[in-house]
Amino acid sequence: MELSVDANVLAAISTRVTTGTTVRGFVFNAMLDEVVDKRGAAFEGDLRNQVMRKRPSDLLSYPASDYFKLLHLCAVSLDDAAGIPESVRVLGYACAAGFFRSPMGRLLLGIVGRGDPARLMANEPTAYATSFSFGKRTYKRTGERSLELTHAEDFLPAPYNVGALQGALDAVGAKARKVTFVPIDRDAARYDITW
Repeated sequence: MELSVDANVLAAISTRVTTGTTVRGFVFNAMLDEVVDKRGAAFEGDLRNQVMRKRPSDLLSYPASDYFKLLHLCAVSLDDAAGIPESVRVLGYACAAGFFRSPMGRLLLGIVGRGDPARLMANEPTAYATSFSFGKRTYKRTGERSLELTHAEDFLPAPYNVGALQGALDAVGAKARKVTFVPIDRDAARYDITW
């Protein structure tokens, strides 16, 4: 299945999230850092000022509507020949890397160790829940070197989740990894993972 998302879809997500739905600050910052890395420091202030006045604190939670506005702006600023879906995937990957640099992510890696993707992914529902206050996620082992994750009530676009899952697999040193997206409905999907 092709991972399609465009600027209009991204812009509309922020209008669908409910008041009280939140995202941790380190996820905002990971996206901003990715844009700075790819486009230069001047972009951070411009992007951030369109959504919030100052850089978020890593461990605090902020409105999800602001997060999705920033995701839209960051994806558009990174857009090149690869297109918006690839920009969103890159931002998802960067956010996973940001999670594993955070105290919560470092703790999780310390518990699960390196080299065992299934052990890490068994904790994926909890890892997402520490970052995003929305969505329901489940884990199911499907083989010796495969598993599936199901996301429901999830506003994150599929390319974002694919990138985040790829980043998580890289964090534990998984080799020859593959993440396949299978849509269920607008806010639900299955991610089949092999390594």
